[in-house]
Amino acid sequence: MVTQERSVRRGVSLDSSVEAATDTNGRAAELGDSVVVSLETPTGKALQHLVLALGSQACLQVAFLDHGALKHLDDTLTSMREGECRTWYGPNGQWTVRLEEVCSPRGWSLASEPFSCAREAASEAVTTQARMLAQHGVVALRGKGEGALTTSQVAMLRDATAHFTEEALERIGELMNNDPSTLLRFSDVVARTSHRLNVKINELWDSTCFAFLHGGSPFHAVLMRAFGTDDFRLTHCGALLARPAPNGLPNNINQAWHRDAPDEPQLATTWDPFAVVVYIPLVDMHGDNGATEFLVGSHCDGTDANDVRTLTACSQDRVVSSAGLDAGDVVIFDCRTCHRGLLNTSPSRGLGKLGLRPVLALNFGVAAWQDKEDTNNWGVEPLVSSRTSAAVAAVGCSWAHAGLPSSHEQTTPLGHADAALAGGNSQMPS
Repeated sequence: MVTQERSVRRGVSLDSSVEAATDTNGRAAELGDSVVVSLETPTGKALQHLVLALGSQACLQVAFLDHGALKHLDDTLTSMREGECRTWYGPNGQWTVRLEEVCSPRGWSLASEPFSCAREAASEAVTTQARMLAQHGVVALRGKGEGALTTSQVAMLRDATAHFTEEALERIGELMNNDPSTLLRFSDVVARTSHRLNVKINELWDSTCFAFLHGGSPFHAVLMRAFGTDDFRLTHCGALLARPAPNGLPNNINQAWHRDAPDEPQLATTWDPFAVVVYIPLVDMHGDNGATEFLVGSHCDGTDANDVRTLTACSQDRVVSSAGLDAGDVVIFDCRTCHRGLLNTSPSRGLGKLGLRPVLALNFGVAAWQDKEDTNNWGVEPLVSSRTSAAVAAVGCSWAHAGLPSSHEQTTPLGHADAALAGGNSQMPS
């Protein structure tokens, strides 16, 4: 089994001044993990949802602790479980620390066998990949040999996403300046938890420029084999953008486990699957830049996506993640497969000034399936006006070199923390 590369040390002994306050069934933290914690200082000040990198003697938000105190905090947190509280004697007296969540992926990587690496001839590989999708609810197509997108195709998608996002962030900045309480829910831009922004890019519906999204790519052959018919269609085309976690905010959390669509037994009797989601990362995926975890087999085993305790306690053998995939690799998962996005804690692995992590998200379903994505998750009015190909080309800049005006770096209220995608200096709660 291939797991994520990390420094692992279990069972670190704690200082005698540290005592456990609770017992939970949450996931245990290990050295090398990124975690979100809450601290209460000796003076009673609450510091919530701070992001730490265990074992690095460095963290994103606790600059007031020296290396010795950070090492002590690392030792305290290592082997703690999500939801657990402990007290320890740090600077100026007794502190209380609560491990909110572990943000590093666990279990298998989709970059490992059997979820990728179908080495048969092309026609046989398609059958194997479709079978993996049916059996496990998720499969990955890696590299040229398995059906990943080409470098030039990834570049086209990255630039189209960058151009749209630049304009969206400019509009968000204007709205937030006028009304900081603005709820970002439009027909083409929606703010999510975990500092995520979902966007729908009209340009990607151009079946001439982006023909490889609409048909003829290796992943379409897998879909046809999985559906058992060529009568299927693209119903949603967008991108998922995750910004690295800013200052301590309640929004510094992993996504909740969820399904993208419910089971429809009347369809499943004829088509199984009847709908899938295709994820295509536009940057290389790592354990710290917002990977997605999938629960193997949850598309058909009756798993309750709302049963947090059971999902958290699932064996690592049942969890796979997108960490380890390269830009352009293709992930196909059943719309009923339980999954969640992890918090992006790496400012250096994204694109552009904000370090955003873009993943293309496409919904495909058989003709009889009705995709309710737009009805359930999006607003009515657009944020960004439709743009012609000529207007997009006129922008003339790529994501990697595009800077954002300083007006986008602004404070946003905690009640709308997702809008922090447009700014960078939200205040830590006290």
